[in-house]
Amino acid sequence: MQLGYAPGVWDMLHVGHVRFLERACELVDKLVVGVPSDDVVLQDKGNPPVVCLEHRIEVLDGLWSVDVAIPYHELEFIPHLEMLQPDVLFVGEDWGSESRHLQAELWVAKHDCRIIKLPYTQGVSSTDIKVSAAESTTEPKKLRTMHDARN
Repeated sequence: MQLGYAPGVWDMLHVGHVRFLERACELVDKLVVGVPSDDVVLQDKGNPPVVCLEHRIEVLDGLWSVDVAIPYHELEFIPHLEMLQPDVLFVGEDWGSESRHLQAELWVAKHDCRIIKLPYTQGVSSTDIKVSAAESTTEPKKLRTMHDARN
């Protein structure tokens, strides 16, 4: 049985997330998704997530492509890698060179595991959605009333 692990923030779940998880699921028998706590997201991104940890986990657990979503409370991947011993670590194509990424790569190299970098869906991101939502709330829109529609 091939076990995959895919850590990510998964805030404001969108089509890019769904496609990423479906691709990962197709390559393994079981897919475990790591979800950082709200404090970890704040530490990593500088902003809290829009959707709280409990709701992000519940949404992910509801997807057919995810076998289980589990939280992490530190800004590192090693505890989940050690606990799960996955065959595959799924990451986005923008996987970085930060210390936690390099530590995960070293773990993978020592533990008969491999990293698969999956492409992002172009033109959609949680950041873009947040920016778009913020811009749309800065310009109030006039709602049409039934009276307006009749005239």
